[in-house]
Amino acid sequence: MAPRNSAFCLVSHKCNPRNHEVCREIGILLRQNDVEPLIDPFGPGDVVDSRIETLDFHTVLFLFCNESLESRACRYELDCAQRRLTPIFVVRLTQDVLPNALSGRIYVNLSSAEGLTFEREMKALARAIRERGRLYARIVSLGSENFPEVARETAKDVGTKFEKELLAEFVDLLARHYTPGTDSIARYWIAIAIGKAGTQKAAAILRQLVESEPDPYPKEGIREALETIERESIRPLTRAN
Repeated sequence: MAPRNSAFCLVSHKCNPRNHEVCREIGILLRQNDVEPLIDPFGPGDVVDSRIETLDFHTVLFLFCNESLESRACRYELDCAQRRLTPIFVVRLTQDVLPNALSGRIYVNLSSAEGLTFEREMKALARAIRERGRLYARIVSLGSENFPEVARETAKDVGTKFEKELLAEFVDLLARHYTPGTDSIARYWIAIAIGKAGTQKAAAILRQLVESEPDPYPKEGIREALETIERESIRPLTRAN
């Protein structure tokens, strides 16, 4: 059974003996860092593109090689993750060129890392997966099906307990869950979280949201969030002595 507060990580890979051994080692390291790996979650007769939509996962770890890119199942897994705005991480098994969909992701290069170096880098990767997986899980729980009190508390946690650099990675997902069906107080805190990200992209999202927001309370949150971004953008640099 997964530990409480575990982040579920789908490990996407081409099924072959070498990758299965790598998955076994990675699974051990992920579990040691409170990340529950989902490895080979499909059963005999499963239709992959339908089954993947039923899986609950908070991050994806893609074991990259050209064989994985050519795998139909792996492509479905990546497509699903991109639609859900799920964080994607990469373990490079070869030096093949990364496609655009995977470039710029946090990764470990297994093709050059060995022994203790690989273990150290995988532990750092596992921590990054855990941190982002937990934030992702909180954000996606903000849907209108949630009890208002739960949504409010969760949104407040997101807006106050996570660092701005991390929130900046999730502004699109936060905006996706800022909907008319979401509790108005939760919308206030979602706006605060977007503003805390402090980026120009966050500011553009907030300006779009305010145009369609009829409720004064979340609208105030948008105003405060935009003021936060403006203050951060004009803060003078501190000169080192």
